[in-house]
Amino acid sequence: MGAGRRVAVLGGGMAGVTAAWELSRPGWEDRFESITLYQRGWMLGGKGASTRDDQGRILEHGLHVWLGYYDNAFRVLRECYEELDRARTDPTCPVRTWQDAFLPAPEVGVFEHGPDGVTDVWLARFGTNELLPGGPAPTEPDLGELVRRGAGLAADLLRSARQRPNIRVDVAVDLVTTVLRGMAADGLLRPGGGFASVDHHDFRDWLRRHGAAEATIDGGLVRGMYDLVFGYRDADHTRPAFSAGLGVFLAVRMFLDYKGAIFWKMTAGMGDVVFAPLHQALRRRGVGIRYFHRLEGLRLSPDGARLAAVDLVRQAPAEVAEEYEPLERFGGLPCFPWRPRLGPAAPSDREPTEHDPLTLDGEAVSLVCGVDVDDVVLAVGLGALPIVAADIVRAHPRWQAMIEHVRTVPTRSAQLWLRDDEPSLGWAHPGATVSGLEAPFDTVASMTHLLPAEGWSDAGADADADVPRSLAYLCSALPGGATDLASTTDEFLGEWSKALWPAGGPVGLEDAGVVAHHVSANTDPSDGYVQSLPGSGAHRLRADGSGVEGLVLAGDWIDCGLNAGCIEAAAIAGVQACAAVEGRPLSERVLGPLTWDRA
Repeated sequence: MGAGRRVAVLGGGMAGVTAAWELSRPGWEDRFESITLYQRGWMLGGKGASTRDDQGRILEHGLHVWLGYYDNAFRVLRECYEELDRARTDPTCPVRTWQDAFLPAPEVGVFEHGPDGVTDVWLARFGTNELLPGGPAPTEPDLGELVRRGAGLAADLLRSARQRPNIRVDVAVDLVTTVLRGMAADGLLRPGGGFASVDHHDFRDWLRRHGAAEATIDGGLVRGMYDLVFGYRDADHTRPAFSAGLGVFLAVRMFLDYKGAIFWKMTAGMGDVVFAPLHQALRRRGVGIRYFHRLEGLRLSPDGARLAAVDLVRQAPAEVAEEYEPLERFGGLPCFPWRPRLGPAAPSDREPTEHDPLTLDGEAVSLVCGVDVDDVVLAVGLGALPIVAADIVRAHPRWQAMIEHVRTVPTRSAQLWLRDDEPSLGWAHPGATVSGLEAPFDTVASMTHLLPAEGWSDAGADADADVPRSLAYLCSALPGGATDLASTTDEFLGEWSKALWPAGGPVGLEDAGVVAHHVSANTDPSDGYVQSLPGSGAHRLRADGSGVEGLVLAGDWIDCGLNAGCIEAAAIAGVQACAAVEGRPLSERVLGPLTWDRA
């Protein structure tokens, strides 16, 4: 690696954006001639993209919350907001700092389905602390420290067990003690990657092997963890599957190693407070961002050892795509609109979509390795690899094994703008995220705090006004063939409204209580959620393990040491991709522990 090298990052999700951010650290011009990020469509974000419709409503792919141990993702955002310095450069912007962009969300719950057919919510308010995510921890906890924190966790859970205390106390204590006992028995904190030693077991089976009660294994706490990672083969809730090694690691990080609060929620859309600022800051750094460039394929050299070329299709005229500015202001906040800003240069006779913005045939563009580009970071979704990396998959058995064993699952979500406020509906958990519902949507989140960011704060007190006073997000994995999401949502409301809003919630999408709704069936191959099935971690490739000269990997599908489908895994992968390009140890700038030794 040396000055004059040209780097192309393919994909503008969190992994690709983080790779571009790390590569473009101050002084990058001394290391590289150029850094260019190529993104299909007109928005960054990948699975985390969000837009604003004509009314200013936030349209998301799903429910996005950040966990308190997401140090690497938070670090990137903190650096981004510090560089933007909006207090000075954009003082009228309502989100000027990262702490304006996020708020602590310590209320987390699970649904419990009783034998009498009654569904209750077990809500816990987890303790908060003075630490801020995105900075290094004073020390990495050993088993003794984890036991101390586990006692605090048990206390939080016990305080929350006011109803059905006999069952809830037993389950809370049993789960915490089983995890700690199993970690000690299996030596999971030993040097050398102890967590990987149980990766081939299912998490429920591992708990059972270490003495957990069946009530714990089948209960809402464990079921909620599976829901969090969409841990069901082919989205079938009767086939739960989640790696024990990762399950234990995530349980420790999520419950015992968080900073500030266990969950953090964004104060606007993820596109608004994460990817729009990163777009602005990357552009200021001199990174080229080429929107409307869809990756078509990667070509290998005749011997299969080197990357020969990157084939793209430009989805808009060159004069539009070259320096396209995607952001519009809503309420003073830069946002990605739900339609591309194309103007007369690129007319379209149908509604654009995120992945197919125009009816134009597009123009083929090739980046020839050694001529146009020297290093390529592949940061597209795992589900797209059999298409865009078909030549590599055919030529390399390790790629074939990864595609076979590391699976993805489509997801679905619904956003419901409701006419009545939460007290009137009987929702007793403002701000809470609750999982474990045995229904088409297994997770429900109160997102009413977003209404002011959408311009609804002036709704007034008129009970007849057609404005929303509460906002709910629903999400789950999407079973194959279940693509009529509006009908599914309608049926879900008819069956579960009373359980969610006992004072009288909407029983269908056409109910007068629903002011507006938005549903999203995320079936595009690149949008699939990357699962952590038992034994699959051994088949993931590391950032520097493509086996193809000139090609580095990034995404929540690589073996980054946090092999889960989450924004933190994507950020870690981006950090490691930069290290691979620069020839440094993969985890040199990674915050926090990983499931494998630092390398």
